[in-house]
Amino acid sequence: MDPSIQHVESWLQNAIEHLISGPLVWIFAVCLLGVGLCFWLLYRFANATKPIELESEQGSATLEFVLIIPMLLFCTLTLAQTTLVMGGNVFVHYAAFAATRSAITTLPMDYTQTGEPRNYLLLPDGQKKERVRQAAVFALLPVAGKILDSTTSDSTLLVEGFKSYYRELDQEPPIWIDNFLAQRLAYANTYTDIIFSRVVTESEDDLLWLPMEAGIHQFGPREPVTVQVEHQLNLAVPYVWPLFADSTAAKHTLVKAFYTLNNEGVDTELPPSPRQPLDFSQPMLRSN
Repeated sequence: MDPSIQHVESWLQNAIEHLISGPLVWIFAVCLLGVGLCFWLLYRFANATKPIELESEQGSATLEFVLIIPMLLFCTLTLAQTTLVMGGNVFVHYAAFAATRSAITTLPMDYTQTGEPRNYLLLPDGQKKERVRQAAVFALLPVAGKILDSTTSDSTLLVEGFKSYYRELDQEPPIWIDNFLAQRLAYANTYTDIIFSRVVTESEDDLLWLPMEAGIHQFGPREPVTVQVEHQLNLAVPYVWPLFADSTAAKHTLVKAFYTLNNEGVDTELPPSPRQPLDFSQPMLRSN
């Protein structure tokens, strides 16, 4: 199997298993049944009143309709927010894979000038960690919220990059690039963090992930590298977002995901470089 396909199946399976083991599936099912029940009741009330009984049952049907509509609205909004949270969970798991993939290719880089030689990682403020975190930030742009004050050098580069891409295709850049892209990047950058962990084997079938503390850490060749992504997922649906929020003071909920890959920082020993070949086009001098 293609390794890239295998990795996609792996992180996607983790996201689905996380959803199944959580309460979101049950909330989704209950809301779906609630919406179906409301439509069935509306259909029943619309066809139950006969013309001969119209005057006597008109007030009752109106009251029943008024009682059902708020329940239908609540179930529909809850269903929409549940769907968005489930989609956000999938993106956070993908961001964990993207961050880990970035980590195993960033760790072998030589950042000696910033205190991070080859296969070394400085926590919590090292340049390598920030590069890995940025990989998760860009992966979470589709589900990020918006921060109005978003004028930064990174957001400006991103906006100009997207505009140049459309201009290269001889197309007018869409308006959402100016209106939403920089704000989404600011949100994802503010509310996304990563944690590096080491895998410790307690028994044959029991693994333990220990978060790495502040300091300098060395990774060996092909050593497992685990990155956990923590993202404050934006809750955009009005009225029902407090049901999903971590607190009523903030319109977001914390979603976590991790992924593990082997470090690619393998020192390859190459044979000695060959000597410069002799130039036989010139006559060779005879030694006396």
